[in-house]
Amino acid sequence: MSAKKSWDVERSARKVVSQTPPPARRENVRTPKAHKAAKPAKKVRPVVSSEPLKVRRARAKRIFLIGVSVLALLCVAGLFYVAWLPALRVQTVTAEGLNSEGTVAIAQQSLQGTHLFIVPRNSLFFVPESDMRKRILAEFPDIVAVSFKSSGLTGLHVVPVARTSAFVWCGVERVGSTDPCYAADPDGLIFAPYTSDVPMASSTLQLRMYAPIEGDMLAPVRAHIANTKNIPNTLQLARALKTLNANIAEVAFRGDEADLYTAGGTRITYIVGQEREAATLAASVFPTLSLNDGSVDYVDLRFESKVYLRKQGVGQ
Repeated sequence: MSAKKSWDVERSARKVVSQTPPPARRENVRTPKAHKAAKPAKKVRPVVSSEPLKVRRARAKRIFLIGVSVLALLCVAGLFYVAWLPALRVQTVTAEGLNSEGTVAIAQQSLQGTHLFIVPRNSLFFVPESDMRKRILAEFPDIVAVSFKSSGLTGLHVVPVARTSAFVWCGVERVGSTDPCYAADPDGLIFAPYTSDVPMASSTLQLRMYAPIEGDMLAPVRAHIANTKNIPNTLQLARALKTLNANIAEVAFRGDEADLYTAGGTRITYIVGQEREAATLAASVFPTLSLNDGSVDYVDLRFESKVYLRKQGVGQ
């Protein structure tokens, strides 16, 4: 038997190794974690001050007052600065209407000086209107009111309002009176010598009145007519008689009686305070009379239910 050769050696069976597939590659994916449970908040103990509450309140009040005081001082300082600015001080004064020159002079005098040596009187914000108004009204009784308007930042315009005349006072007695007449307002104040320039309260009724006054007869301006409360009712009666064709031109008071004279000279007498009764009697008779031509001498309205009259040359 021939010797075995190298190529005759039986190959040993290979061990079959099972190849398993490599494990799948794990992706780096984060899974959401469960939220941790919230921890309970820790209790914070309030800090207790060792100072008493009364002391803390007093300190807070003191700080507040200091702040308010500082703010007030700043406001006052700003106000003083503005008050003394030349651009905000009255330099010129003008006026219109009645007594304009005298009104301007009084206003300029009132603007001189300072208020309590602190702020100027001619400051646009501290114009002494009350003082000027009082002085103007005291100086000119024919002015009943005064108003003021600013004219720019350095001008002041004064607007006086003239007092209107309701009637003309011509003395105490009508007979033989040669005294000058004065204008009087509805309240019985005599305020100026009567001229045609004095404005009238009514253009349809202008009466000449004779009555005693409360004041100096030699200087009646600013005086009041006695029994002023009776004047409005008398004026109202005169207007009522005018609607009955009796043009009343003059009124004369005699104690508790009054005489009303028409333009023709007819005298109408009644008791003061009984104007309504007198108007009722006049309405029943006057439409049948001619009272403005002088044909009737007088009419008596002093009785309750009867009118007495007398015509010229005839007694009735």
